[in-house]
Amino acid sequence: MCMCMCMCVYACVCVCLRSASERTIVPTECPECKGLVMEDGANHFCTNTLSCPAQTFERLRHMCSRSCLDIAGLGPKKLQTLIELGWVRTAADVFKVPARLNESLSRLAEKKGSKIKGKAGLVGNAEDLNGEGSPVSTGMEDDEETTEKSLLDLEGWGERAVQNLIDAIERSRSPAPPLWRYINSLGIPHVGSSNAKVISKHFGESYGRLWGCLLLASEGIGSEGEKNHGYDELVSIPGFGATIIDRMIAWTRSNREACEQLARAVNVYEDPIIPAPPPYPNERDSIKGARAKQRKNETLDSAESGGGILMGKKYVVTGSLTCVTREKATELLSRLGAKVTTSVSKTTDVLLVGREPGKSKIEKATKMKVTILTELEWLQSLPEGVDDLATFLRNTGNDDLLALE
Repeated sequence: MCMCMCMCVYACVCVCLRSASERTIVPTECPECKGLVMEDGANHFCTNTLSCPAQTFERLRHMCSRSCLDIAGLGPKKLQTLIELGWVRTAADVFKVPARLNESLSRLAEKKGSKIKGKAGLVGNAEDLNGEGSPVSTGMEDDEETTEKSLLDLEGWGERAVQNLIDAIERSRSPAPPLWRYINSLGIPHVGSSNAKVISKHFGESYGRLWGCLLLASEGIGSEGEKNHGYDELVSIPGFGATIIDRMIAWTRSNREACEQLARAVNVYEDPIIPAPPPYPNERDSIKGARAKQRKNETLDSAESGGGILMGKKYVVTGSLTCVTREKATELLSRLGAKVTTSVSKTTDVLLVGREPGKSKIEKATKMKVTILTELEWLQSLPEGVDDLATFLRNTGNDDLLALE
């Protein structure tokens, strides 16, 4: 589950434990917007996705984070200010902010110039002054100018800080970001940065191909559950099952306009490329073909990577390793040839345990007799045979993961 959705749950749903012996009390409405709360497994969500203030804030904060569009300088405090002023309501609105801030800076410069001229006696004609020698006020001042003035007067919104923010927003979309960053920034449930990279690679870094498949699949799932070749293409993505694909399609159907607006704003938009129907005689053969394509892709990926010391192994990581984030640990294992999943199953080969691990994963791995290794045990089991992760990263040419941390 992506961080954006997890934070929304935290922000929107207040769960109270009265005592150890009593049941958990789950609210039926969101404490932020009074929207209906829906149960999804162990989690509860506010269904007012587009209008809930807490979800809006967390969705935008997620989009601006380092693992998404990486807009340096637009932290939680500044983002909250822009939301409260009404400047930002959707993800695409963030990219309209530079134009408004530039206008604000221009007006500020003009006013400073006017004050300098006024002090020099160049205020204007006598009829433009009131009896006290001051400019006549029409009483029709623009509310927007007042808002902009109050914004620029706030702490942290000085001219230099504003210019830095403008530059950071423009850098995030020019040149256009990699497709996986755009996908991750959408906050689709169960699609974090790792899955976003897999999707991006599968569709050849092409927004048009991805969006064409999603739109076609969205149109092809009706009340009777019929599925088309757009769906077949999606289920052929390595590591993706029908459950995640179904949720991706449902999410796309509900948020299509917002997704397309953001794609245009960050310059990744292409006209949707609808895939041609495959030469399968019936739906069953179509699904079989999609699964065969998935196996072929996995084989090709293995061949292109030249193998790897962990090739063919399935890993799950719990807890944090000593010098890399969970995301970078996943990337390291993938580079070494392993397939990394988020949950322990009977097909899992190794559960890699870091600091503050999840107890449920350890219990499940123990029950299923999955190999459980600490970070040190894992390092010592590898051909390098070192005792610390930083040394291993340097020895294997993966020190970029360390350096970026």
